[in-house]
Amino acid sequence: MEFGTGAVKVTPAHDPRDYDCGQRNGLEFVNIFNDDGTINENGGQYVNQHRFEVRAKMIKDLDAMGLFRGKEPNKMRLGLCSRSNDVVEPLLRPQWYMKCKDVAEEMIEAVRKKELELIPSYYEATWNRWLENIHDWCISRQLWWGHQCPVYLIHRKRENRRPDPSKNDDWVAARNIEEAYEKASQKLGIPRDQLHLEQDGDVLDTWFSSGLFPLSVFGWPDVENPDFKAFYPGHLLETGDDILFFWVARMVMMGLLLEKKLPFKQVFLHPIVRDAFGRKMSKSLGNIVDPLDLVYGVTLDTLIGQIKTWNLSAQEEKIAVDCKKKEYPDIVPPCGSDALRFGLLSYMVQGGDINLNVNTIISWRNFGNKIWNSFKFAISKAITDKFVYNPQSINFSSLSLFNKWILIRLNKTITKINAGFDSYKLGEISQAFYQFWMYEFCDIYLEVTKPILANADSDEARTVQQILFLILETGLRLLHPMMPFLSEELYQKLPQFAGKAESVSIAEYPKQNSDWVGEDSNDQVESLMNIVRSVRSLAASVNMPPSNKPKVFVQFGEGSDDRALVEANRLQIITLAKIGDLTLLDKTAAKPDGCISSLVNKNQEIFVYVKDFVKVDKELERLAKRKKELEQLVVKLKEKMSTKDYETRVPADVQKENKDKLEGYLTEQAAVEESHKKIASLGK
Repeated sequence: MEFGTGAVKVTPAHDPRDYDCGQRNGLEFVNIFNDDGTINENGGQYVNQHRFEVRAKMIKDLDAMGLFRGKEPNKMRLGLCSRSNDVVEPLLRPQWYMKCKDVAEEMIEAVRKKELELIPSYYEATWNRWLENIHDWCISRQLWWGHQCPVYLIHRKRENRRPDPSKNDDWVAARNIEEAYEKASQKLGIPRDQLHLEQDGDVLDTWFSSGLFPLSVFGWPDVENPDFKAFYPGHLLETGDDILFFWVARMVMMGLLLEKKLPFKQVFLHPIVRDAFGRKMSKSLGNIVDPLDLVYGVTLDTLIGQIKTWNLSAQEEKIAVDCKKKEYPDIVPPCGSDALRFGLLSYMVQGGDINLNVNTIISWRNFGNKIWNSFKFAISKAITDKFVYNPQSINFSSLSLFNKWILIRLNKTITKINAGFDSYKLGEISQAFYQFWMYEFCDIYLEVTKPILANADSDEARTVQQILFLILETGLRLLHPMMPFLSEELYQKLPQFAGKAESVSIAEYPKQNSDWVGEDSNDQVESLMNIVRSVRSLAASVNMPPSNKPKVFVQFGEGSDDRALVEANRLQIITLAKIGDLTLLDKTAAKPDGCISSLVNKNQEIFVYVKDFVKVDKELERLAKRKKELEQLVVKLKEKMSTKDYETRVPADVQKENKDKLEGYLTEQAAVEESHKKIASLGK
């Protein structure tokens, strides 16, 4: 044997594992400590001496008896008090317990029958697993603060003995001292004047007191209280998933035991916010993200200055400063609470905890700016001297393709957001709004309507103005729960119209319009956008800026049905692709010179004229240089990732960062090679 003697000491009164062992084997539970850390009467010759002094004396005494065989370091877990840093000694103390097995079965059944719904539903398995293995709950604590336990120790004045705190017969539970005397007198058959009651100095576990929250806030135990009758039980509890059992389960217990009712019907458990690397926030790590710093903005120097006031050790301070430098840019601009709120919602599509990245919140600040600027542009185009908002004037069936399409996309967004709210999929609602506003409204619809709005007196322009205003007004109502301040500010900037609410917060939330449907329009616009994306991709592959506005040719295969669609929407394609001209070619036409090409689908090929805009030799040289750089980066990174013990030695976040880098290098490498081929073909 390399360690130990083969003998094992067991101290059931001073170690949790030994306690279980003692219970299994019927051992005696001997406590050797007084409450002040000195040795009690069970400590023999060491009685009344301090625990640390005794340990040193015992070594000397063993040595004097010839029994000491030496000592050597041994790793062990040592509990330390978070306030005093003193060593914690487990002790056996009389405690109050609550029996939980029967009520736990009711709680499992309530979730099984969907009388209590846990959201997300995957927490049901965790709920059942914990309750199926529940132990009696220790509800008393030896602390200075908290609700004092409503139990009273009974002293008999005529008996010359002190009651035994470990015996239930010497206690009585009551709401107040008067009720306690009445119960004690009835329990023992002794007149009240022969009794003296002493309330237990222990306090209730914090979570026991918190578990009463749904009841106590409405005046319980007065069940006739108007608030209690009106609001208990509630409908929804929203809280963090880390206190599912500390708090949520305890509230359910209290409701079932005290009122025979569940305190709420649904529990929505949100994830925990951690730092960008998935670590719990703490001062010693320096990774605390103060939401006010994101709302109002902060400099890195200010953050480092704050760390120096945290009373950390020199080593902890260095770790904290290094973390801040790694996680924060030099300046965090004011993002506002809207960007922070929207950012937190956007994280809720990934499941699990939120690894909050400061730069992500900054990106949502930029999205808020995009909403503001697009609103400003659209209002300037929609509102003319003669404009009167009249949504009933929009005849959906007679609209042009892109007008019809944007209303269909708006309708789908409304449907998705309402469904997301109903199912508490908050990440999906933020993504749905972002997708619509950024990529469908701003990137496509606003762009294709610019040439139309240039002639404000045309019927098509007037229709577009009505649709623009409808999207702005409806969009702000959609946005309000996610960005309340920005949406309110912009809603107030809308000119007065029939049905406008005093505030967007009391305006009716948008509902699905059963008339705004049509998959054909979606498919047609997607077909046109494939052409636009192909043009953009080809231009980017040869490093050609949009300002060059090249000529583009679309050649159609035999039997293609898309030519009429493309012909009808030439202006929209030219506008979105930022090209100078669009020519349509039959299958039999010769392929145009000086172009690079790409297949859109089996019946469409795109040709972008680039010869006059690209210096072939210089561009080939640039691409060859970048190709060589990427090859070196890939080799170097692969060597690093293939070193011995890489997967066990390198932190998980660094491994992920390296993996993402390698994928990015390989993707760029493929794109560079493809561009090289296309430009080389121009020199032939």
